[in-house]
Amino acid sequence: MAFKTRKELRLNEEFKQKTIAKKGQMIAPDLSLSGKIIQRNIRVDKSTQRIEYYFQLSLTNINTGLAIWEDERVIGKRGSNKSVAW
Repeated sequence: MAFKTRKELRLNEEFKQKTIAKKGQMIAPDLSLSGKIIQRNIRVDKSTQRIEYYFQLSLTNINTGLAIWEDERVIGKRGSNKSVAW
């Protein structure tokens, strides 16, 4: 994101070029955070359902490729079929 922003600013005449960070100043990242969100709809009975969102995250060392931290959290909501959607 920082790379894309700098590239766009360098090409834009609206910005004072002296204030934009010079090339070769960025430091490569050590870590990467990635994840996904999974939604599950569970029918409890004819008029009730439960919606669950699973947040799965992983923090990885870019140099080694090893996961430093991983976790999953569930957030759920139960209610009528008409009101349970977020």
